[in-house]
Amino acid sequence: MNSKTTQGFAPLEFNPMHNKPFGKKSAFTLIEVVVIVAIIALMFLIVVPMLVIGHKRSKAKYVLDDLKALNVAVQQYAVETGRSSGFTPTYIDIKRYLDPKSYVYRSGGLDIEGNKYGPFIVDVPPKIPEKTFDYFSGVIEESFWSVYR
Repeated sequence: MNSKTTQGFAPLEFNPMHNKPFGKKSAFTLIEVVVIVAIIALMFLIVVPMLVIGHKRSKAKYVLDDLKALNVAVQQYAVETGRSSGFTPTYIDIKRYLDPKSYVYRSGGLDIEGNKYGPFIVDVPPKIPEKTFDYFSGVIEESFWSVYR
């Protein structure tokens, strides 16, 4: 038997798991680090646009909910005050029919992009402000807005 081996085991200074002698630290090579950084960058380039699109879609949902709430508020106002089709109430007239927790109530009649809703007409659904529609047009298809366009 060899003097460095004991009962058939490998020499004491050799680590068979890493195939390197003890005392030397294993480290990533430059190529491995570059590949990992490239993979992370690629994942970042794929995920970030998806997050932006998702954020815009959720904002569009808020705008659509505001439009629906405004439509209901105008109709409730018309019923309670006896206004006929074609009458144009102001935001102040319909504000009391809106949920105080809603964004459109708290913003004073502005959408999430800061554009003003209106005009309001009894029996006509409110329209999405043109600037807001343009902001969402790259992400949201026109059919999403249905009667509010």
